[in-house]
Amino acid sequence: MSQEHEIARDAVPVPVQHDGIDYLFSWHPPEHTPDGQRYGSSGLCLTDDGMMIAVSPDGEAWWPPGGRPEDGEDWHATLVREVREEACATVDSATLLGFVRGEAITGPRKGRTLVRSYWFARVQLHEWNPSYEILHRRVVDPDEILRVLDMRWGELPISRRWLAEARRVMTEQEK
Repeated sequence: MSQEHEIARDAVPVPVQHDGIDYLFSWHPPEHTPDGQRYGSSGLCLTDDGMMIAVSPDGEAWWPPGGRPEDGEDWHATLVREVREEACATVDSATLLGFVRGEAITGPRKGRTLVRSYWFARVQLHEWNPSYEILHRRVVDPDEILRVLDMRWGELPISRRWLAEARRVMTEQEK
């Protein structure tokens, strides 16, 4: 498979550079939580009218709602809170699709390993009233979401896997 359309495979490292640091990212199915520091939850969020949500602090770089855990939160609670805070939306249902493990292999974070949970969520949008760091929200056709999101080349295989898993769940839920 060409890199242009590569989809991350279970536990296979994908090189990514972020802020001048080299990482190895890997996708892990939901039944296999990888080792590392819990670093939050992110969700591909589908609205009642079949659109996906992207959020941005500046109106230029867009990503799905998500963020780091607060004290005592589990993976799901972090997702629910972050979607409410960043997207002004309520999670009606959420399916854990997998985890991404990121190991820093260069720079000041060398040796640090972070783990984020990746979800598919059905949500209800509310009036846009930003009150945190996210100042912009847009709804996007699911077929366009990867073109809208600010993904570095190395992150694309992970993002493609996330979207493929979300589409699988959407199809199963429609049956």
